[in-house]
Amino acid sequence: MIGRMSQIPPGPSAGRAFTRFLIGFALVEGALLSAIMLAMVFEIITVGQMIPMIMVIALAGCAALTWRVLTLNKHKQRETSAYATQVPQSGPAQGYGDSAGLNDLGQQDPMAKYRDPNR
Repeated sequence: MIGRMSQIPPGPSAGRAFTRFLIGFALVEGALLSAIMLAMVFEIITVGQMIPMIMVIALAGCAALTWRVLTLNKHKQRETSAYATQVPQSGPAQGYGDSAGLNDLGQQDPMAKYRDPNR
C-alpha cells in the first residue's frame, strides 16, 4: 500500500495519504533502529558495525522523505497551475464609478476611504 501512495491525486485525501506515509515510515525506521540496537545489546554486531548501519538507515530515510515531499510539491504545483488557468483574471478597478471602493477581487476595500483619490 505504501508504494501506491504516490499515485493518489492531490486534494483532501493527499494530506491523509501523506500522514499514512509518515506513520508507515516512522514504524519501519523505528523497527530497523530497534533491530540494530538489539543486535548491539546481544553482541551480534560491534559498535564499528552499528554506526555505519545507522548512518545508512538515516540517509535512506532522508532520501525517502525528500522524494515524497518533492513529489507532493510537484503535484500541488500542477494542481495550482491547472486551477489558475481556469480562474478568469480581472485587472484592477479602473475609474471611480461603482468599482472605486472595490479591490481586485471585487470585494469591498476597507482602506478605500484613506487612499489618495488622485492616484
